[in-house]
Amino acid sequence: MTVKVEVKGVPEVMKRLNRISDATRKEVLAGIDYAGQIGRNEVMDSIAGRGNELRSVDTGRFLNSVETHSFIEGNDAGVEIFSKVEYAEHLEYGTTTMKPRRHFRNSRDRIAPKIREKILERIQKVVK
Repeated sequence: MTVKVEVKGVPEVMKRLNRISDATRKEVLAGIDYAGQIGRNEVMDSIAGRGNELRSVDTGRFLNSVETHSFIEGNDAGVEIFSKVEYAEHLEYGTTTMKPRRHFRNSRDRIAPKIREKILERIQKVVK
């Protein structure tokens, strides 16, 4: 189960990033990592029942499985928030006997603007 937040409309910035130092690139990635942690925390709050979604904690395995992966690849930048537990997709999308919990998708919708803002702030700070 993966939810990906991409920053759209920044290809020119990314082209400039490809030409700048590794140190600056690391700073931008740090900003993306920070934004990813905001997203991870939101998903975990949702799973724990501190959001609008139904609580999905029994053993804590699903809650503790939420990870992030930040990336800068070519002209793309973003962060993936995901869980590798085998039943994550069933909780997110539901089954024939269970309604979907939408922890990842609802969290993405709530925080995507904030994540984009944080990433763009960091990019603009180092590219100026």
